Amino acid sequence: MSFEQVVTPALKLTENGFPISHRLAAAISDSETELGSSPESMAAFMPDGRPPAVGDTLRRTGLARVFRWMIDAERGASGGKERGVRAARALFYEGEVAERMVSFCQEQGGYLTMDDFAEFHVRIEPPETASYKDYQVYTCGPWCQGPSLLQVLNILEGVDVADMGHNSAAYIHTAVEAVKLAFADRDAYYGDPDFVEVPMEALLSKDYAARRREMIYPDRAWPELPPAGDTGIQFASVTPSSSPDGSWEGDTSYTCVVDRWGNAFSATPSDGELRTPLVPEIGMAISTRGSQS
Repeated sequence: MSFEQVVTPALKLTENGFPISHRLAAAISDSETELGSSPESMAAFMPDGRPPAVGDTLRRTGLARVFRWMIDAERGASGGKERGVRAARALFYEGEVAERMVSFCQEQGGYLTMDDFAEFHVRIEPPETASYKDYQVYTCGPWCQGPSLLQVLNILEGVDVADMGHNSAAYIHTAVEAVKLAFADRDAYYGDPDFVEVPMEALLSKDYAARRREMIYPDRAWPELPPAGDTGIQFASVTPSSSPDGSWEGDTSYTCVVDRWGNAFSATPSDGELRTPLVPEIGMAISTRGSQS
């Protein structure tokens, strides 16, 4: 598919708008002070000078402008579809979009440079992998939280979750506790392998998973993340002792789609825009601390 084909549904949403949900209306209202300090953010999220109501239409004209520029770059390139896609990408990472983001970031005291954008490329690298019964499962490396899924599956492999009944209390409790155990290790050990030594072989071993599984209790839940495991497979005797207070907070969204031919698309839009100033004219959030979101 061309870039234009892929981006057109998003372009229609940004230009025509979409109805604001209860969650989004509440989030904009809660961020009113931060939004009010950025003219571009105000124009994007509070065009009438007030937080919008549920059902109001939200349009993102700045993002639509970027999509149009990239479509035009693709259309103007000669030499086939790949050259067109690369032309759209070049406009973002080396052309006017990057220039606007870098300029705005530096005006706010940030550190991004044009070289930071131009030198960025997604690498092709071997995946992490583990087996779950008859399946071989693959994820990205520990520079993201991908391998935590493999840890969860390793932990659950030794539990008869099918016998619990799908979405039963026992099923959900066991799955959630397994995720907590894996995420505790994620927080303790994961990082960019270019800078951090990650004990991936130990973390993905079946013996390690079996010891972590011992920390799932059918009548108790860890109110927060449990202790991280010892990758030497040595554990202290620790059990959960308190109950959660019932509060919760929003966190990362995730979307994954795999088509009939095995093409996979994975997206994790985890950084919000409401508390970060938008770049004028292009309506994109960028952190002045030096990381583009």
